[in-house]
Amino acid sequence: MSQVRTNSLVPAAGIPAGANGGGIIQITQTVQSSTTSTTSSSFTDISGMSVSITPKSTSNKVFVLVNIAGATSGGITEFRLLRGGTDIARLGATFYNNGDPNNILNGDLHFLDSPATTSSTTYKMQFRNFDSNTTFVNRNTNNSTTATNSSITVMEVSG
Repeated sequence: MSQVRTNSLVPAAGIPAGANGGGIIQITQTVQSSTTSTTSSSFTDISGMSVSITPKSTSNKVFVLVNIAGATSGGITEFRLLRGGTDIARLGATFYNNGDPNNILNGDLHFLDSPATTSSTTYKMQFRNFDSNTTFVNRNTNNSTTATNSSITVMEVSG
């Protein structure tokens, strides 16, 4: 005799809104280990810090988690998260090394987005240094061979 046992069945598009939603449908991540830098006071793409996801329902949300490691020779660095070309969240960080050029600091940004689409959606990070000093991603200010990783993770959450 065959049996199928389960605690619950969840549709592929997730649990409908109002029905105890909040389940994770899919997760996508990009890990960037290459180093990059900017001296610009205008926003510049952070090389390799983008990820795409195709939501299964327009009512679902996308939870974005970003971790950026780096350092700056001075000034304040501002990071921004874009969905396509739309600025949706910002993080201001002081990555100043406090006199130790070997320090690498971390900044985290968490954002719950409502893209309202079932089309492929790209999230990417940009950065700038307000004072036109040098901001590095994935390295310290002393040694370009001392690298770490940064990442951007997106999770589709049922509405």
